[in-house]
Amino acid sequence: MIYVRGTHPYAFRSGQWAHLFSIQHDEHGRDIWVVEFPDGKGDAWPSWDSAAGYEVRIQIEEPFNDQSKEAVLTGTSTTN
Repeated sequence: MIYVRGTHPYAFRSGQWAHLFSIQHDEHGRDIWVVEFPDGKGDAWPSWDSAAGYEVRIQIEEPFNDQSKEAVLTGTSTTN
């Protein structure tokens, strides 16, 4: 599963991880991340918003193992 959070203090629910539910496109063809928080609240985030300070966490579940692997990526988006 892929999770994302905004780290800027003014980002919606700053610091809280949300599940990246789907990717849509705006009228200019830019990616919009449709996210859902654990309480069911959803939002749409522009992936190109470098001010939001997005962090992405990828969690891989092993199908026959109780172990999971996780990686956290930080940085600014390069999406146009």
